[in-house]
Amino acid sequence: MQAHFWNAFQESLGGGRKRTQLHGKHVAYRKLGATGWSTIDPTIQRDFSCSSFAANVQFPTSSQGTSTLLFDAAFSMKRHIEEKNGNNAEPGFEVELVVGTQHNVDGHIDEVNPSLIRYTNAWDTADLCLGLEFGRSTRIQHLVEIKSMPSGDGPTVEYDFFLTSSTAKIFGGPKLDKRPWDGKPGGRTELNGTAAFVARGDSQLRGMMLKPPVAWYFKDGEKISTPVRVSFTITKLQEVKATKHIPRTLIGEALAAGSSLFTDATFYPDASPETSSVDGYTGNSNVYGSWSGLMAASATLVLDDVTTLVQTIRDGGADVYRDFNRPITLFDTSSIGADQTVTAATQELTVSSANAGTSWDGINLNVYGISPASNTAIVTADHLTISRTPALSAGDAWGALRTTGSGAVASFVFNASGLAAIDTTGISKFAIAWEYEESDTTPAIDMSSTTGPIWHSAEAAGTANDPKLIVTHSAAAADSFPAALMML
Repeated sequence: MQAHFWNAFQESLGGGRKRTQLHGKHVAYRKLGATGWSTIDPTIQRDFSCSSFAANVQFPTSSQGTSTLLFDAAFSMKRHIEEKNGNNAEPGFEVELVVGTQHNVDGHIDEVNPSLIRYTNAWDTADLCLGLEFGRSTRIQHLVEIKSMPSGDGPTVEYDFFLTSSTAKIFGGPKLDKRPWDGKPGGRTELNGTAAFVARGDSQLRGMMLKPPVAWYFKDGEKISTPVRVSFTITKLQEVKATKHIPRTLIGEALAAGSSLFTDATFYPDASPETSSVDGYTGNSNVYGSWSGLMAASATLVLDDVTTLVQTIRDGGADVYRDFNRPITLFDTSSIGADQTVTAATQELTVSSANAGTSWDGINLNVYGISPASNTAIVTADHLTISRTPALSAGDAWGALRTTGSGAVASFVFNASGLAAIDTTGISKFAIAWEYEESDTTPAIDMSSTTGPIWHSAEAAGTANDPKLIVTHSAAAADSFPAALMML
């Protein structure tokens, strides 16, 4: 398959038939001046450069060196969504990044992750990592791994980095359109759980997004994530100093759990949102009820920025269920085209981990339609917008997936209703549900167990395991002769 669109690969099957493999993430990029699409490859080259994504990056050989970031994508997601025009004709945007490390140490490409450069012991108690993170899009990542408690007794530990550009302006606020300062030296602002857009001049298209800053650690296999504060100060014209303020108590919690504490500053090309579609899951946490009652219960949680889609359900006692989750997957299928007729389709989901619950082995999972309020975010109200009839696919038995476990691939083959639900000029929207939801049939209780898959999401690294929609389609055949002649 060849790169075809920002989220699609395509191949010709002959006779006018094509097969398109669609993802919920960026799998391809197009640079200014290029006519076609290329496949993303986030691997760092031996000279510490990478250009096989929607930017060009040159990372430094040593930790106190300068990273040069050039954002030069010809595709604009913002225009694709708002104007139905993905082209971005604006000039490239260059920013320099310098990290204020304690020591100037040489870097090496990480042995485990070839998309990261590690500068070991750039601080007495921490490593610096610079590189790329390939989730829903390919992002530029500045990561500090704190391995032991830094010296000092203040409530926070500070880590600085500097951004320099002759054309940059920072925007904040809910719509990322408010200037937080006047641009003069001494100006100061903060991020605390919010994003910022570093724009090329006054452009709301060309620039880079700074994701909400967080710190995280791992406890008993679970990722514990906490927003952290970043302050920005204009130190001189064209230069901004950013300082991450990391609470010592948070470092202590991570170390007590046997983990390092990780904190990042992550930039991704151009304006938010990263994609025109979304995946995630809604669910009920600690809500108990009968099967029918739980099916009708409103969601109490929603997650659409995580690497997994949780499908699990737990029993809560005799004839009682709890903790019911529903994955939602949207795909931008507009690249198929209005002139195409869909003849076959399969949605693939890959199991990240499989829970027990053997009495559910004979129960199928199916694809159903859903009507979320937004194409780019999931809210709790979306939980009850699922269309339980008709099923859009032939079922895939949970038992086979559970037995295979991590890495098992569910292939949901679409039926006629599923083919009709694919929007060849827009966004196709699906949910994964148990077949007993469709029939409202109470399944057998498997006491004291959690059952169901946890799937990889579009945020999963790379493209091997993320949700896919594989569609076969063709244009309507044209008559070989004029209709009047065909009647003779």
